[in-house]
Amino acid sequence: MVFASDILAGRVGPASTIANLIGDMKTSLEMRRAFKRTVADLSALDRRQLEDLGISRNEIRAVAQKSVYGTRL
Repeated sequence: MVFASDILAGRVGPASTIANLIGDMKTSLEMRRAFKRTVADLSALDRRQLEDLGISRNEIRAVAQKSVYGTRL
């Protein structure tokens, strides 16, 4: 993470902040892919399999969200 104090002190240059931005974007894309994959995998299960997991079909996206992103919504 880049702090304004680091930038003002000259410890972080534009190349570093761009690298951090690209890294953050890559992480976001990976998390989005994991979310979509989790939704697809859970959606492929039948009703009985979902019941065994304690998940209803309308909870799939919420479960995937919590699994990938944690408790934040």
